[in-house]
Amino acid sequence: MAWPFRSLPLLCLALFPSSASAMPATSLLQSLESAAQLFAAHRDAVVRVLCLFHREDGTAVARMGSGFFFDGDGHVATTAGAIDGAEEIFVSYGHRSSRAHAIGSDAETRVAVLALDEASPPYPCLSLGEGMELPPPLTPLLAIACEIGLDPAPSLGIVQAEQICHGGNSFATSLIRSSLPSNAGAPGSPVFDLRGNFVGMLMASIPQVDGSFLFPARALRRVLRDILPYGSVHHAYAGLDTRLERDEEGDFFAIVQAVVPHSPAAEANLCPGDRILAIDDVPIRGPAELCDAVFFALPGAPLSLKIQRGGDIFRVALRMAIRRWDGQGAE
Repeated sequence: MAWPFRSLPLLCLALFPSSASAMPATSLLQSLESAAQLFAAHRDAVVRVLCLFHREDGTAVARMGSGFFFDGDGHVATTAGAIDGAEEIFVSYGHRSSRAHAIGSDAETRVAVLALDEASPPYPCLSLGEGMELPPPLTPLLAIACEIGLDPAPSLGIVQAEQICHGGNSFATSLIRSSLPSNAGAPGSPVFDLRGNFVGMLMASIPQVDGSFLFPARALRRVLRDILPYGSVHHAYAGLDTRLERDEEGDFFAIVQAVVPHSPAAEANLCPGDRILAIDDVPIRGPAELCDAVFFALPGAPLSLKIQRGGDIFRVALRMAIRRWDGQGAE
């Protein structure tokens, strides 16, 4: 197939920006061939999401997004931003189009799930993988997006960093910062590495640097597992406030500032001033480890916390509750 790019130098810069001039032609061609094969294999699972709204004056407004089938029953993963407030939702794939409805969404992560009103499975779908590691910087990426409502098309980029906050706001879990473009209609598109592994879903643009944030595959699996049966995500609640500090060697730890009475933290006998050194044997090296541990915790399941209190180091089992939207715990 002919590859839809303007020039070889642009391809080099997109795939291998730090060594484009020294990239052997055979390596570049092999990478492009891998990307072409991935695009051909997965494009049929990518869909256009069209949402219709009406202004107060009665005029219709359309909002476009991307999405993809993640199971053979026709369930579509997309972004909540594409469907919020929609009066009608349509999903187009291949040469077909169907009305759809929202099964549910998560206000914290902005992930949504759609179901087709006229379902006729099986559908081509993407595997969300099983790994928990985020791809390292400079990993080449392929996104398949339906920008401005067009047919699925490929874009190339790289992983730039792991990101836990932006503009003073913290994310619910670590996101992937990438050089992939995020033009109108692109959020909700699937992203792969060139080995064929699903990396995550494109969520939002970073216009200042012409890049984007990706919601990682591991986090998407956790969110979809709840939205499908419940229509929402059961986030975990511990009932304690913490802040991050560094010790004399410069290592991070989380210190407990307050414990809510009758909360899971109180039942585990945590106290203000306790140092949390590790969660489930993962050392606290910064805000990412703390946020990710809470995000992936399952309500009702215990977390093993390594605690330092004075000169003593011990472990406690913290059994998480379900967090309500008022911020309190629930049984």
